[in-house]
Amino acid sequence: RTVAIAPGAFNSPTSVAAGGVAFDPINVGTTTVSASAPGFDLLHTELVTISGPGMALGSPNVTLGAGLQSGTYSGSLNASQHGGVTVRLESNNPSLMRVSPSVSTPGTAFIEIFVPNGQTSFSYELEARDGVTGNATLTVSAQGFTSGTAAVEIVQPALTIENLPSSV
Repeated sequence: RTVAIAPGAFNSPTSVAAGGVAFDPINVGTTTVSASAPGFDLLHTELVTISGPGMALGSPNVTLGAGLQSGTYSGSLNASQHGGVTVRLESNNPSLMRVSPSVSTPGTAFIEIFVPNGQTSFSYELEARDGVTGNATLTVSAQGFTSGTAAVEIVQPALTIENLPSSV
């Protein structure tokens, strides 16, 4: 945008209404802001970090038995007036753990879930691969939001007998 600096002034007007400029980020991340004018040296640029509302996974630490599926887990956006947004859930190790939108859908390395404007919640399932154990990270991201993570530990599955009297 071009803005005029009045003769004798040392800065542009301080509001958009008065003819000045405003920084209006369109997404989270970092960007460099600078200004230039013919015949002037560029003395300074500014690296700006833009953060958006956060998002969270309802279970930030999960233990799951190898070869098993678990859920339904939930997540939430920390803002509801987002215009409708696609949330991406992604496993950093799909050979160990996968994610699914429902119990009836096979897990994949990532899923995308549309969250309509005015809503903040979404749900998903986790699926541990058979015969392997270890640690994985589930990352949730969406344009305009700060991403979140959950730690997932895949362990050897076990059985527990409960409520069995010691004598019958």
